[in-house]
Amino acid sequence: MKHLTFTLVIALLALVACTSPATQSPSASVLTADKLVIQTYELSDKPDSASTGFKSVAGREFTAADLEVSQPFPSKQVNDMPLTLSVMLGSDTIVAEQVDTGNYIVVKRNGKEIFRTDAGGISPMVPLQNLWVYDNQWVLEINFFLADKPFNGQVYLDGVSIGQQNSYDEVFNFQTLNGRPFYFFRQQGKVDAWFDGQVVPLGYDEKQHYVCCADSWLNPKAFQGAALFFGTKGKTWYFVRVGAPGVLP
Repeated sequence: MKHLTFTLVIALLALVACTSPATQSPSASVLTADKLVIQTYELSDKPDSASTGFKSVAGREFTAADLEVSQPFPSKQVNDMPLTLSVMLGSDTIVAEQVDTGNYIVVKRNGKEIFRTDAGGISPMVPLQNLWVYDNQWVLEINFFLADKPFNGQVYLDGVSIGQQNSYDEVFNFQTLNGRPFYFFRQQGKVDAWFDGQVVPLGYDEKQHYVCCADSWLNPKAFQGAALFFGTKGKTWYFVRVGAPGVLP
């Protein structure tokens, strides 16, 4: 009788294990580059800065509401002058600060300097672009201004240049997408994207970024589950939304 009871218990445990959601493969919920949803709209003309509206060649009218999807990231800015960003890496505080004297960026961990980099020449664009953390690593993005190359994004992962590592001409608009690293890069005259170890081929000639003043609304928008941007191929403008499945309307 005891042997029969033990057998029934084992059988019940096996049945529960087979039907429990916990036994599903973790890879089923992992977002990879091939699972990203990319919505591309060819536009009839350059978006109008005055109205912040635009229209696709198919006739769809876009408004500012179409630029708000998913959840925005909380602000990291803790100071305006000098511009200072702060994020938490575990129990440590990572701070990036723009130092106008000498025009360079300093990164500190719990108040101790761990990295500094030149920001190039003085420009209307803010050199310190963003600060991120993921997988126990910190990521710094700056615009290294040069007179002949005003838009010159540089991204550092724990102080190591992603651009130099991968022979990119430029790296910009880093963000996390569903918690995983995502950024744009320029190489051999084209702009593509990179998501968590995989290239996302886009093939744009230009992608608006680091723009100031009236056209600043054309800069990419980063959300927790999506990235939105304007790009051009030749003289044709495009509006593109990249997101995790189920995020984009």
